[in-house]
Amino acid sequence: MRSPRQFPLRLGAPGTEPEALLPIVVTVDDADSPRDVIDALALTSFVTGTQPHAATKDLNNVRDDATLLPPGALVLRKAINETERASLAAGDGWTLRAVHWPRSKTATVSVTATSAELSDEIIASAVDGMTEEPPPLEKAVSMGFWYASANGPQRNPRPITAGPWSDIRSNYARGAAAQFDRLVGVDRDGSDTAVEHEPVLSGQYL
Repeated sequence: MRSPRQFPLRLGAPGTEPEALLPIVVTVDDADSPRDVIDALALTSFVTGTQPHAATKDLNNVRDDATLLPPGALVLRKAINETERASLAAGDGWTLRAVHWPRSKTATVSVTATSAELSDEIIASAVDGMTEEPPPLEKAVSMGFWYASANGPQRNPRPITAGPWSDIRSNYARGAAAQFDRLVGVDRDGSDTAVEHEPVLSGQYL
């Protein structure tokens, strides 16, 4: 097998814009999704240099009805499926891409703009009021959710509401419930405690 041929990057004359150094090609075929198109279009102004500043905000505990858009935004594209809602919007000097995953109550908002101040202003306006308070810590268990991103696998920790074992014990077969009785009756020091005071997650998370 031959190794890939290496092409040196040749810098242009002083003052040459970076986008002029390499060809920019975007192709779309039947293997691409509407979300893929939104992702590509969201970078157009950043790649060409008309909006050279970018900012990104990751959110937890996102409201189900969150728009993730600033007031007066012009929605250019919207793609919705069973697991995510993606939007592409624009305004004077800025472009916004928002992706919301309702099941995990997470989202990411990215903005490109003509200035760093404008990108920060738009992203702050887009996420304002779009999250809700997490459940009380005494009723929640911290869990990590892994997902694939352009930067590789990412882990997103967030609190999950967990009821006491006595409330969900009836969901388990008798043998399994008996084993869990022993498990939840052990505290951090390894000593037995009353099982009704130890919150655990329901079976679908175990």
